[in-house]
Amino acid sequence: KLLSNGNTGTGTTWSHQKPDVGVDDQGNAIVVWAKDDDGNKYADIAVRKVTPGGTVTTLPRPHASGDGDQLRPTVAVAGDGSYTVAWENTADGSTLNQVYASSWSGTGALRYQDVQVSTINSGAAGSNRRPDAAIDDAGNTVIAWEEDADGNGGINIGVAKLNTSGGFSVTRRTGNSLTDGQQTKPAVASTGDGRFVVAWTDEYTTGSGTLVFFKRIGFVAPF
Repeated sequence: KLLSNGNTGTGTTWSHQKPDVGVDDQGNAIVVWAKDDDGNKYADIAVRKVTPGGTVTTLPRPHASGDGDQLRPTVAVAGDGSYTVAWENTADGSTLNQVYASSWSGTGALRYQDVQVSTINSGAAGSNRRPDAAIDDAGNTVIAWEEDADGNGGINIGVAKLNTSGGFSVTRRTGNSLTDGQQTKPAVASTGDGRFVVAWTDEYTTGSGTLVFFKRIGFVAPF
């Protein structure tokens, strides 16, 4: 099923990239991607719902503002059709990328929009990139990302969990306990009751290889 189709502006260098998808219990798919329809090198996040029969519906853009660049979206879909979109955002016009998230209920009601998940230390040239998201049966969403809040070039794995109002049920924290080398490309998965696991690639500081590490970050009860 073709979901993105060509240029809506006057240029010829339009680009649609980096899709992600999730499916609910009824087989409906929510698909997201970064779209640059007019070829101006700044992207927005497109969201589409595809039914099992192939009907395509355009869903609301997750970010309220079209300013800056919205990149690398990820979507997490619960069994009841509720979903959360997270993405990498440079809406402030700088290169200080942040991770934002927006969420909708299974009936299409907006739960929260443009919640800033990551943070940058005051005065630092930090950056937060490449989010991944997972959602539990209650609609709470855990998000993991590449985090360099102090701008020192050392990348850790940031982790936070949002409740259905966009508040932090698990506050921002570092997922990895060992900080030598680079921790990149996180992936996160959640059980229905809210437990979650984060995996990432961890680079050796004394060699050229990489390892994949897994860490169970938390359970519902302690938080």
